[in-house]
Amino acid sequence: MTEPPSGTEIVQAFMKHVNVGDLDGALAYVHADVHVSEPPSMPYGGEYRGHEQFADLMRKIGQTWASWRETPNRFAESGSLVFRECTVRGRLRGNGVVVEMPFVEMFEIEQGSIVAMRPHYWDPGLLRQEPGAAGTEATT
Repeated sequence: MTEPPSGTEIVQAFMKHVNVGDLDGALAYVHADVHVSEPPSMPYGGEYRGHEQFADLMRKIGQTWASWRETPNRFAESGSLVFRECTVRGRLRGNGVVVEMPFVEMFEIEQGSIVAMRPHYWDPGLLRQEPGAAGTEATT
């Protein structure tokens, strides 16, 4: 008899699909009634519930970021909660600004599915910066 995957393993598998743009693969790890709470200061801020709204959020994220890379990933697990910490580096689609900042995300896992996600960006204001501002790099 095999053990069910840990919360960390579920989040890692989910992120593997998210990071290559495989929405269907990612949704396999997400509960049908998932709740995602993005900070209101983000371009895609708001509350998203269910697979359809999650897909809408992913489209909005894709419209904001031309590229996105996360390194390194560290995980912590406590009961049904999984915490993922990394540094994100991405290029904004609208103005080409490169943004780099710490990022932490909390996932709630129930019966092998992600039921809630709450990301925490170090400085969402960086997304409104002009090229050359602190924490950003101009495109060349």
